[in-house]
Amino acid sequence: MEDISRDLEREIANARPKLPKKSKKQKILILSPDGKIRSGWYLRFCNRVLLILAAIALTSCIVLYFMYNAIQTKNLHIIQELDHMGDTYQDLLHERETLMARLFLLQKDMARTPSKKQKSKPTTPPKEKSTWETVPETPQVSSGENSENSLPSAKPSAPAIVTVQKFSIEKAPEDESGVKKIIVKFNIRNVSKNVGDVSGWLFAAIKPRQGTDQDWLISPKSSIKDGVPVTPEKGLSFSIARFRPVKLMLETEKEIDFFHEAVVFVFDKKGTLITQSVFGIDQTTITGN
Repeated sequence: MEDISRDLEREIANARPKLPKKSKKQKILILSPDGKIRSGWYLRFCNRVLLILAAIALTSCIVLYFMYNAIQTKNLHIIQELDHMGDTYQDLLHERETLMARLFLLQKDMARTPSKKQKSKPTTPPKEKSTWETVPETPQVSSGENSENSLPSAKPSAPAIVTVQKFSIEKAPEDESGVKKIIVKFNIRNVSKNVGDVSGWLFAAIKPRQGTDQDWLISPKSSIKDGVPVTPEKGLSFSIARFRPVKLMLETEKEIDFFHEAVVFVFDKKGTLITQSVFGIDQTTITGN
């Protein structure tokens, strides 16, 4: 055997190739047709950009979806308000035509009045009387079903100067808590012969078939004693020259069949009950079933 010198051993040891260190990072390598290997780092960059763009697009779609739902709900409310305004406009047109006819008849009567005065020539002028003395008015209690027998203790103590018209009850959808909502709609109309607006407070209540005054549902909230709210100033404030539509909501855990009468109380600014209108609750007055 040959004896290899130490220098030759060192040269052989240094000539051994050093293995590269292993890296835990993943790399993308591209092998070209000519056998060369190139790094594909830009492909990873493009992949990240596409993921970011996809996330932005998904977020934008979610935001636009909720915005579209909100706008659609708002449009439905606007359509309902327009329908209500259209009904109000038709009522106003009808009322204007009625007032014009009354004005024409009044002018015609006034044109005839001077000739009658000249023929009669009274020796002593008649004493003037107030409107309430010459035309006494009785308290008004309008009802859908025998209202006088249903609430005998609650009667207005002043002449009726407003009336309740177009009364209806609507069942609203239940919420997640299971609370049932009842919507009461009606119009209050000024029927006073005096000039000026009529103002005061009003309540809407529904009465159960059995129970005490504490079992009534009333809006706005108020205590009831002997079938009448005891705090008129807590009612819904109003001031009308002709008429005004009113919409109130009542919440209950019981079915609407549990109740059989609805009552609308109207008070003046002095807290005096001027109108009490009672309506029977049946399938003809309930909508939204």
